[in-house]
Amino acid sequence: LTAMFAASHPDLVRALVLVPSFPPALGGIERLSFRLVIGFENVAARVLALDEPGAAAFDVEHELDIRRVFNQPRAGRRSIARLAVAAAIEGARRRPDVILSMHVRASYCAPMLKRTLGIPFVQYVHAMELVAQPRLARFALHHARATIAVSSYSAGLAISHGARSRDVSVIAPGVDAPGARRTERASVPTMVTVARLDDAYKGHDLVIEALPRIRAAVPDVRWLVVGDGVLRDALETSVRDMGLATAVSFLGAASDEERDLALERAHVFVMPSRVAADGSGGEGFGIAF
Repeated sequence: LTAMFAASHPDLVRALVLVPSFPPALGGIERLSFRLVIGFENVAARVLALDEPGAAAFDVEHELDIRRVFNQPRAGRRSIARLAVAAAIEGARRRPDVILSMHVRASYCAPMLKRTLGIPFVQYVHAMELVAQPRLARFALHHARATIAVSSYSAGLAISHGARSRDVSVIAPGVDAPGARRTERASVPTMVTVARLDDAYKGHDLVIEALPRIRAAVPDVRWLVVGDGVLRDALETSVRDMGLATAVSFLGAASDEERDLALERAHVFVMPSRVAADGSGGEGFGIAF
């Protein structure tokens, strides 16, 4: 239907949006990609993304023009390879006006489509992915017609990885203005952290390290940890080993409503995100902040 509508409305830009992880998966890049797609004006967007639990119902609910790619092992190399093959087929079949790659891991086929079919592509950059996969980042940024960075920091990282400064634009992600408060702040001093427990640079370990000194000054302080991931077991073990279990609550993955209530009840948002000694990586923008 999107293709038919675009054909009858030549003023629409036909975009193929490539993203390795898309809602209902949780995360800042996932949220940015989704809100960008549903907020497009004068753009007919076809999304290509890896499958996620609950994706079918999510896609129907939001009336998305999206194709999901088999995702086992989850976000593994074979899944990314399948995404690249599917993107090449979609690009050749649909001949979009532009390809928008939301993450360098989604960019594998874009240079080939640019060379063979003349389809320009735009690369989104965040931060940590450039440091984690520098060769792929340089390859993608060299061939991209334009690069969108989520912050000036991300723009600097992109340029250091081969993007041409004249082709880099900084477009900060939007956030929703808070609505009316629905609950009172907690009766005890409460800190909250919102982040996936997959990246050490988020600084959960630093909060744990600081908690004994914080408790010395604020004995009844509580820390709510919203998010889940591979580091959770190690963080919970550290909390128990330091005798902090009564002061810390790991809430796990939370819905938007649960997250917002935790934020409203807290007195302090804390996430001591850090970068490597050489100044690379870390937060690109930090929607959670």
